[in-house]
Amino acid sequence: MGAFSDWVRKDRDGKVKKIGRKAAIELPRTPDGKRKRHWFYGQNDKDVQRQIDEFRRLQERGIEVRKRSGETVRDYLIRWLRDVASLSVKPITLDSYERKIRVHIIPGLGTIKVADLKPAHLVAFYTERYRAKCSKRTVQYCHAIIRKALNDAVETLKELPYSPAERVKVQRPTREDPKVIPPEDLHRMCSEIIHDWLYPFFYLAIVSGCRRGELCALKWDDINWERRTLRVDESTQELPEDDGDGNPHIQRRRRPNKKERLVALPGSGLIYEKPKSEKSRRTIKLPEGAMEVLRFQQQLQAVVREKAGSTWQENNFVFTNARGAGLRPSVVSNHWKLIRGRAGIPGVKLHGLRHTSATIMLEAGVHPRVAAERLGHASSQLFMELYGRVLNTLQDEAANAIGQLMPDALQLPSKKP
Repeated sequence: MGAFSDWVRKDRDGKVKKIGRKAAIELPRTPDGKRKRHWFYGQNDKDVQRQIDEFRRLQERGIEVRKRSGETVRDYLIRWLRDVASLSVKPITLDSYERKIRVHIIPGLGTIKVADLKPAHLVAFYTERYRAKCSKRTVQYCHAIIRKALNDAVETLKELPYSPAERVKVQRPTREDPKVIPPEDLHRMCSEIIHDWLYPFFYLAIVSGCRRGELCALKWDDINWERRTLRVDESTQELPEDDGDGNPHIQRRRRPNKKERLVALPGSGLIYEKPKSEKSRRTIKLPEGAMEVLRFQQQLQAVVREKAGSTWQENNFVFTNARGAGLRPSVVSNHWKLIRGRAGIPGVKLHGLRHTSATIMLEAGVHPRVAAERLGHASSQLFMELYGRVLNTLQDEAANAIGQLMPDALQLPSKKP
């Protein structure tokens, strides 16, 4: 390291003005033999020495220390989406990352240089999001994306000494009890929508507990008629349609997206992939009533196929559109919103049918572990957390059942004074 020298700069009048102190250390020469140095600037010798010591500690950890570049948070996040995230997450997850970054993070933090980003900037950003009436879940998701991106800058890209996001905490969203269809309303609901073209889909969602994407990807080869089983082997993911230039089409029943996409997605439309965990790949036993509904769906599909004629595309899906292509998950959700009011359950979302299936199993006395396996949960602990309220009710019933088996009164010996 060279000796400390004055750090000077000319002012507007051309006079030399002392700013502070500076020093340089020699780095390995470039491949073409050119000399390479790294300069440090500070207010005094102590400040410059502190920077040099920190530089050497980072070198020992294998972190590549670059000069303070002008790369902003916006530029880095776009590069991270394109070069890092796109290689490690599924397309549907990349799409959700891109939307949160484009809509929330870049407008709030995009102009700040990555090298200057501090925990205080993140705290101010999250506070502003709360004031803008964003949900706790949205803020938590934005924080998770920022933390992942900055951690990759530290651990994978070796471009930052530490992640400011690791020093910030956000409010955790309160988990609400899932809204389900009361058991006494199931028969009435089914009688109200039995003539709907997606009635078999909704019926199977309750009976099997499958997710929306799992039923959209269900094929006739996955049904074992003799053993009365359903095999979950794939799931449907829906990406925005692409216009060829990386911009999403304006989809029906959705607000126009006026801003261009930050990065191009690896595909568009429907994507069929393996479920997110090994537990999600499962075989589900079905009751005889479900098999009758599936036979009815076969007959209904035969009528639709004959009507479509030469335009029919044979893909072997159980649930299709009018031309034989697989159903879009958004189409199913939008249709459920239209008919749930008629069914008398306006507050229950489509995913609530899956919650209803879990509640029915627990109230029928099915062991929680068996119910969790049937639903494809990654762990029984997650299942217990989701349906703790139902389990608490069953605890009360168990206590009452034990009390009924015991004698009405126990003759305890009285205490003698």
